[in-house]
Amino acid sequence: MQVLNFIKKSTIASCDVVVPSKNINARIEERLQEYARKVTIPGFRKNKSVPIGVLRNRFGNRAFAETAQEMIDAALKKVISENRLSLAMKPSVEIQSTEKDKDLKFSLSLVLLPKITLVDLVTIKVEKVTCKVDESDVTGAIRAMAKGDRAFTSVERAAKKGDVVVIDFVGKVNGDVFEGGKATGYSLDLGEEAFIPGFEAQLENKKKGDVVEVKVTFPNDYHAAKLAGVDAVFTCTIKDVKVPKEALIDDDFAKKFGAKTVASLRHEVEKSLKNRYDRQLRIAMKTNIFDQLDACHSFDVHPKMVEAEFNNIWQRPQAAKSLDKMDASSESDDKDKKSDNALKDDSLRKEYWNLAKRRIRLGLIITEIAGALKVEVTDQDIRSVIMAEAHRHPEQKAKILKYYENNSQALEKVRSSLLEEKAIDALLTKATVTTRELAADSIISMLKNAQKQPK
Repeated sequence: MQVLNFIKKSTIASCDVVVPSKNINARIEERLQEYARKVTIPGFRKNKSVPIGVLRNRFGNRAFAETAQEMIDAALKKVISENRLSLAMKPSVEIQSTEKDKDLKFSLSLVLLPKITLVDLVTIKVEKVTCKVDESDVTGAIRAMAKGDRAFTSVERAAKKGDVVVIDFVGKVNGDVFEGGKATGYSLDLGEEAFIPGFEAQLENKKKGDVVEVKVTFPNDYHAAKLAGVDAVFTCTIKDVKVPKEALIDDDFAKKFGAKTVASLRHEVEKSLKNRYDRQLRIAMKTNIFDQLDACHSFDVHPKMVEAEFNNIWQRPQAAKSLDKMDASSESDDKDKKSDNALKDDSLRKEYWNLAKRRIRLGLIITEIAGALKVEVTDQDIRSVIMAEAHRHPEQKAKILKYYENNSQALEKVRSSLLEEKAIDALLTKATVTTRELAADSIISMLKNAQKQPK
């Protein structure tokens, strides 16, 4: 076997391979004899001598294909070993000559993992924020629980603040229904101002059966960017007006949530609030760490790696787009609208391509950190995560366990997630870390501000 024209550039390597015909033919003969010992051929006794011509006629093509694959695998192993290569993806093989009794010729194209030189992790600056849950936070959470447990009585009068109106609505912008702008049987607390500013006030003094045109302007910081600052009209049909009766917070109330007393309920709520904020704070901390790791490491990623990740994450917006088309009552033939949609699509593709590239880069950096700090994920670690999930859903335990047993990709996702978490914990032992404790309301404000920061 000859390896010719080996070239290595950054994240790609290539070469040509020639396997002499005598080597190919000799291995084919060996395979044919192996077949003769394993298979039954009509007219011949098993394990008895079978003429080579008969074997060639029956198994020649199969023997050649298996031999060619064996030679390709051997060449790949040789090239990787001798040149100390780390593959990022399955290699590309182009067979150039497969004529019988002639040399086997093929070329290999290899996408390589980039070489990463880790920065001194002490230069990564991390603020670990912890949550201080006050009594008022617990009280507020329990009151919210009580609000969800209220009883309602329908009334035959005009709605006022403090009432709950049940409405069907259809929202339109410039005469067109927008995504998420329709609902039926929606319960709205008047006076809570939990909806679009100015919406609830226009439903006051209205009765069951009234149809109201509610005119509003979406806030400039509305979460759906295409609706931010936009005027809209909602056609609302009032289906019912209800008066809520506040739930009594006592031990019987606590028992509805699995606690024996109000005191034990408060303890569980406090623990739940702290866990929830701690999870959110860890996500924010990790995002900050990822931003720093991405910024301070410079290396090339082969476009094929990015493309594979892009194709994976691009499926979601494309599926949503298909659903939007199915929901639409008619397709517009307006050229300007189609052009605008095309521009939006190009912009979104660029955004997702950059996201895919960031994911690939961060995954490689995290793997490098895990290796440098000797982070490992054991089979027991993976089993613990799976069993924890199964215990959270006892009615589906068998189904969950079978899913992971038969799904190697799902197992790999668990392993990757665990490796990331362990690598972050290991990084924190090397980084420059400061700590701060904040009240829940300060944390909420901090997290909201972080979401608004441009990336």
